[in-house]
Amino acid sequence: MKLLLTGALTFFVLGLNAQITLIDEDFTSGIPASWTVVDVDGNIPNNSVSQFTSAWIGFTTVFDTCAASTSYYENPASSEDYLITPQLNLLGGGNMLSWDAKSFDATFPDSYIVLISTTDTNPNSFTDTIVMIENESPYWTSYVYDLFDFGYANQGVYVAFKNVSTDAYILGIDNVKITTNDPLSVSKVKQSVLVKVYPNPTTSFLNIVTDNFLKAQLFNISGQKVIETNKHVINVIDLPKGIYILRVTAIEGIIEKKIVIN
Repeated sequence: MKLLLTGALTFFVLGLNAQITLIDEDFTSGIPASWTVVDVDGNIPNNSVSQFTSAWIGFTTVFDTCAASTSYYENPASSEDYLITPQLNLLGGGNMLSWDAKSFDATFPDSYIVLISTTDTNPNSFTDTIVMIENESPYWTSYVYDLFDFGYANQGVYVAFKNVSTDAYILGIDNVKITTNDPLSVSKVKQSVLVKVYPNPTTSFLNIVTDNFLKAQLFNISGQKVIETNKHVINVIDLPKGIYILRVTAIEGIIEKKIVIN
């Protein structure tokens, strides 16, 4: 990525790297056989959630189809249930992990941790935490993290979603996706797309100038998506001050940029 700073105007080049999808799972058909489910706590679900015959199950309601785990047990206790991806072979950059999550009861919100293992699916191997989400929203909330920022590139990894709720209800995880960029594709690129974002820092609006623009997404430092738009101008007046990540998607690919809101 080429970066040029001139005053409050930020220029950056969107290389035409080949984006590869390593996994894209919506759990429509339940938990895939290639995923691993581990019930460490061994707790027995309450009769009202007796459909949870495993630590994580494919869960369907009128509105949702997702992976789900319960911490509503016969005897109140803490959950320790793992939902683990197959091994994912990351490349040199752009290793983006995203997912959606929700608590199915606002009165009893669920909590969970996203973890990484570089060796196997044994729960003891998940020693690195990407994020801990406490009291998840009762509405579907989107998250995205660049695993490269955590030092993961050019290696195989497993990602685990660990339910750590205590006497809550049902936690849902959906649309788990990991994409990576093929650095070898750079040598095949004949041109790049210039993207301009200004002003940065900003107090009110962000302007995005680029050809073949598709959409822009803004994430806070917790990885929560706070804005998604297909417009070139983003209103950030109502957002809290702080550091955000702007994700710009064009026909040629995706690039991210740190944004400061004052």
